[in-house]
Amino acid sequence: MKLPFLAIVLALPFAAQAQTHAVSGAEVLRLTQQYVSVAPKRYIGSPGHIAAENFIKDHFKPEAAKGNLIADHFTANTPIGSLNMTNYIVKFPGKKDGIIVMASHYETNYWLKDINFVGANDGACTSALLIALGEYYRTHPPQGYSVWLVFDDGEESIKPEWTDSDSLYGTRHLAAKWSGDGTIGKIKAFIVADMIGWKNLNIDKEGNSTPWLLDTLYKAGKNTGHSNYLFR
Repeated sequence: MKLPFLAIVLALPFAAQAQTHAVSGAEVLRLTQQYVSVAPKRYIGSPGHIAAENFIKDHFKPEAAKGNLIADHFTANTPIGSLNMTNYIVKFPGKKDGIIVMASHYETNYWLKDINFVGANDGACTSALLIALGEYYRTHPPQGYSVWLVFDDGEESIKPEWTDSDSLYGTRHLAAKWSGDGTIGKIKAFIVADMIGWKNLNIDKEGNSTPWLLDTLYKAGKNTGHSNYLFR
């Protein structure tokens, strides 16, 4: 089974807000600033990583009270030994049998821990986007498929040399877990957002994503006035 997958670098300028938007760029920017302020360095095992986890959990207390915030703890074998990691999954039940997953990593690069790197345009922006989407779905529950927001851990490599074995720890763990318990068969689309803070970013039409999802992205961009940022 091949899962419909879309890896996108969202290019919604923070200053822009079309009337059709459920989530404003200004709100995402505000949450990004808060996130970076609370947890500027979020590499695994650091106090900032714990602060980042708490920031996410604090924003989803209503979902936690309903049992819809899942802390997925696991241990990953890395080049520096075993590390404890946690994915956070926030579930918004829909009315149809199926799941749309929207994911982002929330940590910063371990190997950049000793320099002034805060990942504002990386995991901070996309974590803020998912939080803003969660605030929307809290008051506007999905009418179609369920929506799961996944804050995955350990996307970045531990060593500077990115390899298949030293990266994507959280999503590889989820893929194995969901394959085993049957969840993967219910997923209609898996969308990964990354690097959304570039005001003039151009999203390439890359070849690793499912074509009809790319088409859906382009149509959505056109309908919301953002086609200038897609596939130039």
